[in-house]
Amino acid sequence: MSTRLTSGATVQGAAIARSPALREAKALLLAGHDLPRATERMLADRERSAIIDEIAAIRRAAADRLARRAALAGGKVAGILRILKASATFRSRTRFDDAAAMEGATTVVERLVREGRPIVLALPLGGGKAPNPVKTGWRFLPDASEWVAWSLLAAMADAVSEVHPPGASVLVIPDAPLHTADLAFAAAEASAHQRQAALDLAALQLQERVRIAEVLAELPDRWPDEVRLRAEEARRRLRVDPGFAAAAGEQVQSLLFTVNLRSGAPSLEEAVLLSAVLAGDVIGVDEAIMDRASHVREWVEGTAPHYVGVNHALRSLDLPGLLTQRATGSPLHVRLTAHAKPGEPQPLLVPAGSWARPGLLPLHSVALRYLGRGRFRHASAFELEALMAGATAVVARDGRFLYH
Repeated sequence: MSTRLTSGATVQGAAIARSPALREAKALLLAGHDLPRATERMLADRERSAIIDEIAAIRRAAADRLARRAALAGGKVAGILRILKASATFRSRTRFDDAAAMEGATTVVERLVREGRPIVLALPLGGGKAPNPVKTGWRFLPDASEWVAWSLLAAMADAVSEVHPPGASVLVIPDAPLHTADLAFAAAEASAHQRQAALDLAALQLQERVRIAEVLAELPDRWPDEVRLRAEEARRRLRVDPGFAAAAGEQVQSLLFTVNLRSGAPSLEEAVLLSAVLAGDVIGVDEAIMDRASHVREWVEGTAPHYVGVNHALRSLDLPGLLTQRATGSPLHVRLTAHAKPGEPQPLLVPAGSWARPGLLPLHSVALRYLGRGRFRHASAFELEALMAGATAVVARDGRFLYH
């Protein structure tokens, strides 16, 4: 079990702790003022068509750029590896130029190319929204930030397929449903997210390149025992390994802003004050909020070994390989990740733009659509940031939030 525990994804999601919007919102509340509320309007039919066209354009532009990069590499395997690098963010962490670090991915690509078989890029990612109102409101269904992320994943598969005619696809493995016990993600929300994601992928014509695994239905029977064993190992190392304990403390600090605060903070105002205290900003906050923040911290400290156990069981049981085999008949896959590490690329899931935050995943944020340089662009932000900036929430006919 590695000493390095802190997930880059949860760290980026914990950036709300440093957001000026959180400090401003807390100051407003302590001064006796109300927080701004987003105005809401329904998406017009012409806007829906425009957004679908925008998503398609993002996919085409990304695929074309990646295909051009691959063409310069010389050879199929080199071209595919060039696509992985060109589509990644935080590239130095993946160590693309280190043959030893990239050996696993290179070996898989070489074999699949040699055997003329489709390439599966497996990515544990999302499956809902982190249930913290200051980050995502009370939302849990896919929004436009996920549409954009899927389109960029589809572009990766498009470019690989251009080099490798047997084709390629991305298998998204939702990991939010695996954290119901430690982060209190709601299973019903994860199920609803999965159903809506399948409908959205079809509507956006992405379903041939991007598939979402039904992870709970496909878990092996030994999954609970493996998680328990890995969690027990984490608890043992907390007692005897100072380096591991320090890493676990960093992980706890980031998980404070991913754990379910919705059920314990029935209003946005309470969530703001609670999040401010968890961020260390305690001045002026009453004892009741302080006590609740202490309870949240105790819960996260107590369940962090289980969180670590889930993440390590995902690897020890090779859940991506198992799900790839059930989807394709072969366990061979190229492993992608939501937080870059040696040999595992983190795909860029947001286009370039003034609001772009490459590490902020749809799981931890809400969608933005804004006008920049004469055209609409897409990005992500925390819900509280959008509210404090006076954003308008755009919703579908059924009331589902789509973007600010």
